[in-house]
Amino acid sequence: MSSSTFDPRSFGAQADGQSDDTAALQAAIDQAAERGGRVLLSDGTFCSGTLYLKSRVTLEIVSGAVLEALPNLDRFPFIEPATPSRMDTVAWRAFLYACDADGIVLRGDGEIHGRGDHPIFKEDLKGNDPRRPYGIHFVNCRNIRVEGLRLRNSAFWMQRYLNCQGVTLRGLDVWNHAETRNNDGCDIDGCRDVVVSDCRIDSTDDALCLKSEGAHLCENVTITNCILASFASPLKFGTGSVGGFRNITVSNLVIRPSDCPECHHVFKAMGGLSGIDIGCVDGGFFEYVTISNIAMRGVESVLFMKLGERLSTNLHQGPFPAPPDASPGTMRHVKFSQITADDVGPYPCILVGYEGNAIQDIRLTDVTIQMGHASREQPAWEVDLGSKLYPVNRIFNSLMPAYGIYAAHIEGLRLRDVTLRPATGESRPAIGLQHVKRVAMTGIDTPNDRDNDIVVREGTDVMIDGSPAN
Repeated sequence: MSSSTFDPRSFGAQADGQSDDTAALQAAIDQAAERGGRVLLSDGTFCSGTLYLKSRVTLEIVSGAVLEALPNLDRFPFIEPATPSRMDTVAWRAFLYACDADGIVLRGDGEIHGRGDHPIFKEDLKGNDPRRPYGIHFVNCRNIRVEGLRLRNSAFWMQRYLNCQGVTLRGLDVWNHAETRNNDGCDIDGCRDVVVSDCRIDSTDDALCLKSEGAHLCENVTITNCILASFASPLKFGTGSVGGFRNITVSNLVIRPSDCPECHHVFKAMGGLSGIDIGCVDGGFFEYVTISNIAMRGVESVLFMKLGERLSTNLHQGPFPAPPDASPGTMRHVKFSQITADDVGPYPCILVGYEGNAIQDIRLTDVTIQMGHASREQPAWEVDLGSKLYPVNRIFNSLMPAYGIYAAHIEGLRLRDVTLRPATGESRPAIGLQHVKRVAMTGIDTPNDRDNDIVVREGTDVMIDGSPAN
């Protein structure tokens, strides 16, 4: 073992799956930080409370080694927020924590296990309870790499990266299904220059979630070659949008139902809520985003895109004052292409702004949707768009005016080469549009004739294959 590699056993670690190895692990990390080195975990289960990672430290967990959270809340001290945000109004706990660090690497083909299924992390805990520790919580860090590891059952979100720059997440196998709420797989919050690739994430709550809970933008992000599954939303943006989202590309994803046999999410959406879930409701903006080459199955709705004005109301912890400059956000310049979905429904693709604040310039190209669940009752055209509510497809009932795409309060919508097929027993039209301007539809393939399958109410400059809509 080289002089720059540190074995926690040399500092007293037992790695027997029972002993408290916190002090030994932290001593090894501190030594590695002084010299810029590697902490190597091999052959055993290292049990620990909070570990504070530092600049220039590589923590490598090799096959056969497990870093496991101690089922003892006293070993997870509260950490005061270093960066204010809509979520960070109280101190949180974390298993692996870093702040203002540069050059941290977590890697290997071993395992980090949060023990979130242990009763000590579940008893009397509801919602976003700060007593439950994050699995990984990095704040204000730079040049972070997390690669290859198996991440299992955090007591709260498995990963949160807050206001970090230069984050690479590659080849992670994430399973987060402890019997608690808010078991996200990965949350990227107000970060810049991020690459997520070749990951498998299966979680009770949102699988891969981009957020902007504070003043920092979530921008310059690339996500590719991942498999996502969730009982909530596999790919989500928001709900926190305080700073905004810009310059994001997503490609080559598979979205499928979870492999977990039991659903612990409050909504009980066995296949997931919305495959692609975009909520811009706390101010900020969502712009210049491209999402392409997505195959999904089993979700309630393929796409949910909601512009609203909830602003800073936190529905989990109760309302607190909005920042002085809080104002409704914007959505514009978003492209979706090459999306294939099967066995979905009963909710359509939902793209809605609200009166006085329309979504702008949205494009759907080369989209094929086969519905698997129909609404068997008469649809309602008077839809309450719920601009101040928590954004989720369930705020609308399943009796929306269309089975394939429903859009309202949009200016600049293009649908090209879109194929929509209803579930058996479906009575709704394929496409329903309300309060829209500048809509162009070409190559729309539905089972019925145009007048029956595309319904426009209160639309201006709506064209279908070059001709005005009725």
